[in-house]
Amino acid sequence: MKTVIIQKQLLNDLRTAAKEYNCVTKPKLNLDVLVFFLSLFNSIPSQYREEEQTDYVSLDSQLLKQHHGKYNQYFEFLKEHFIDKVSNYGADIKRCSIFIMKNKYLNDEVETYKITNKLLLKKFDHQGLTSLQKDKNQCCIKTRPHLVKFFDDKLTIDSKAAYNEIKPFINSEATRRKYLTSATLIKELHNQEWKYSIKPKSDNRLHSNLTRSSKLLRKYIKYDGKPIIGVDLKTSQPFFLCVIIKAILKRDKGLLEQIKATDILNDSVIESLFNLELNRRELISFAQSILNKDFYTEFQHKLNIDFDEDGKPFRMVSNYTRKKKYRSRSKQEPKRKVIFETPRELVKAVVMEIFYSKPRTTIKEAKIFRETYPSVSRIFKCFDDHDVKFSYLLQYIEAYVLLDYTAKKINQSHPNMPLFSIHDALVTNEDWQHILEVEMSKHIKYITTLQPNLDIEDWKESLDILGNKRIVI
Repeated sequence: MKTVIIQKQLLNDLRTAAKEYNCVTKPKLNLDVLVFFLSLFNSIPSQYREEEQTDYVSLDSQLLKQHHGKYNQYFEFLKEHFIDKVSNYGADIKRCSIFIMKNKYLNDEVETYKITNKLLLKKFDHQGLTSLQKDKNQCCIKTRPHLVKFFDDKLTIDSKAAYNEIKPFINSEATRRKYLTSATLIKELHNQEWKYSIKPKSDNRLHSNLTRSSKLLRKYIKYDGKPIIGVDLKTSQPFFLCVIIKAILKRDKGLLEQIKATDILNDSVIESLFNLELNRRELISFAQSILNKDFYTEFQHKLNIDFDEDGKPFRMVSNYTRKKKYRSRSKQEPKRKVIFETPRELVKAVVMEIFYSKPRTTIKEAKIFRETYPSVSRIFKCFDDHDVKFSYLLQYIEAYVLLDYTAKKINQSHPNMPLFSIHDALVTNEDWQHILEVEMSKHIKYITTLQPNLDIEDWKESLDILGNKRIVI
């Protein structure tokens, strides 16, 4: 079975236009194929992180051809009525053609459409997955079987309640994309279209239907009838920086080997790190603020945070990223306003930007960080001088410690415990919460030699419904 998500008005107009076209033109266009191609404008953006999602869709002609040999005929028709082409394919710049759905359909409610065309259905398996996605799934089954074996029929979502909650998002341009992504994920979870992948050259994490789901949706997800619960490694990447700092201060190459940092750091880099002139007291104080306090709250006191008229903290950030260079700069402002729920969330974003940027980045918060922690900044510079991407190093260590070591050990001890991962958290259902917390603490401490701080992510809400009112208990 293969189902897709498509806008209601778009589907109505598509039926009419296709019928008129087929009355006078041959070969005729198949409605299922047209719907499938248009559904890509909803499904493809849902594969990306929320901050990277846009209404622009990059479509690979070779992949389109795999679904229909005469895809060009279909896209000529779609361009005439329903989509606009933003930029052409360019082999020299390694970029696919970019399209966007016509504006009048962007704020429309979606519905589920069942594909019945036999030729098109041959492109998918019984779960509605392509051969490419099946290959990705098989790779994960071989690499991290302990984290994908519980994607089964016991993993469910209350799709009706979840959809009712996201439906208001369609009314605002700011939340429109969240609505479409959430609707896509609700459909996937309801139909148990399990998708997972690993990107070893980027973050090496396990990406799945769960990692793509928002906190809003997770409260409707259950395993074996029990709500899922996450145990999160607090300030995860700063925590792993502390492990690296400990190894540097103690000149402990064995610790770097233990956390698999030596998969990325060669002997020359390690020797340079061990020979840096560093302020030991500063580094210990920095590590203690992460291990014994809330580092984001601590660093918050050193920043001048702006608040909007609603009292929400915000930052003005660059409106251009590497992934969006295909867009014309003349159509965008150079900066955009990003609003956060809390000052801590803002500071977390700032710290991650500092960690992921070049050592001499010009953002004002990075200058404050360098002045406050000059020895930490020297470590960052040492990595950069040796062409080591610091963000990749931290993500690689995090993936190994949490997914390939800790989760594997837990699964060996408790093979019946449902176990998933969502970025820097391991997930089970509420029956196993305490055991997961104890086991994570034990194994992370053993391999890193540092005591982790763990947070419980309880996404469910207890609701008492009285008439039309919902009262949170």
